[in-house]
Amino acid sequence: MNAQYVWTCPRCGRGVPRRVSSCRCGYQQAAGAAPEAITTAPSPSSPAAVASPILIVASVAVAILATAGVSAWWWTGRSHENSAAPAANVPPALTPARASVARTPPRVIDNESPPPPAKFETGNDAPLPSIEELVTRTMPAVVTVETGDGLGSGFFVSADTVLTNKHVVEGNTAVMVRKSTGGTIHAQVINSSWDYDLAILKLEVVNPAQVYLPLALSSDVHLGAEVIAIGSPLGLRNTVTRGIVSGTRDYRGISVIQTDAAINPGNSGGPLIDREGRVIGVNTLKLAGDALQSLGFAVSVQYVRRMLGADFALKSEGEIQREQQLATYEKDIATLALRADEVEKRWQGFRSSCFVDAEATPSMTREWFGLADGQTFTLHDVARCKSWSGYFQESAEGVHDALRDVENRAASRGLAVSFTRQVRRKYKMFWPDWDR
Repeated sequence: MNAQYVWTCPRCGRGVPRRVSSCRCGYQQAAGAAPEAITTAPSPSSPAAVASPILIVASVAVAILATAGVSAWWWTGRSHENSAAPAANVPPALTPARASVARTPPRVIDNESPPPPAKFETGNDAPLPSIEELVTRTMPAVVTVETGDGLGSGFFVSADTVLTNKHVVEGNTAVMVRKSTGGTIHAQVINSSWDYDLAILKLEVVNPAQVYLPLALSSDVHLGAEVIAIGSPLGLRNTVTRGIVSGTRDYRGISVIQTDAAINPGNSGGPLIDREGRVIGVNTLKLAGDALQSLGFAVSVQYVRRMLGADFALKSEGEIQREQQLATYEKDIATLALRADEVEKRWQGFRSSCFVDAEATPSMTREWFGLADGQTFTLHDVARCKSWSGYFQESAEGVHDALRDVENRAASRGLAVSFTRQVRRKYKMFWPDWDR
């Protein structure tokens, strides 16, 4: 405050407004006394009044610079202190010197306990599809074959080819094919045989995305195996019946499959499929006659291949079976590789966090496979590293045992080692020490 408005208490030194005669400390100003001013304010016209603002600004600037200098000195000293201090309780692999290796180790290594060891199971251990799933997958390939004399069933063997019974299309060179969705397509009868009671239809309009059914081998038919018949008995489209293979019979020189699955008029020409969705036969009633409608019969798939010609019968059954075995082997390896990929991701985080010298140790794909052979790695003496090392040890042993089982099955089927090794390299499941 300006001195002309306050007086100074002689007892406590507090500034008191001139209109107040007593201080808060209790001092009472004598009546008529002239209070002492705190400062003398120069008149605006005096040189001191002009210079004062300049001096104040200069003083403030000097104070700011001095403060900044002290702060910079203090902060620099702190920074040097911090950079010189070692990181307490942090493994070398996680210090800034290792930042290039341990930039983003997965949180699972740092914050979670290891999961149970991975279970390596192949497709051979997987359950068969449910009946519902199998029918849903098969139904789009099954059709109703309509003629002027009646109707029967059929199924796609390729995008433009339908197979049915000869007696269904007897006397017709063109028929109507009704799909499971209700749409119809004209088709021509291009080949037929009374010996096999089979006929081949070619569609006039082709859908490249049309679903068709794979053909089994005659060796895939097993007594007691579960089978499914799909067709249009009595005109009831998309009817499904289930039974088992009751036996195989010879009828007038051809092999037929006997089943207790209900096959009624209208089912003729439809597929008899196994639990893997493969056609093992073509349903027919003509061979058994009206008196034996409680028994179902299907023409064996081997005659289907003969009727379809070179595109379907070019290879021997042995060659086809070999191709199927090779496909099964690759499927098994691909299944194991998916589980190994999960372990591999965890291994990379474990490696960067727990290896004593992660940068100096060359990394390789599926490096943890070596744990099954007794290979060891130098780890930080940290509890979490030890707990995770057990997880990787058991996972390595699990994949080793699973691969050995798959290889043994491949060897029993006569698959060449050169092929199996190529497949394992493709899926990064090849480990040299396991291939000796």
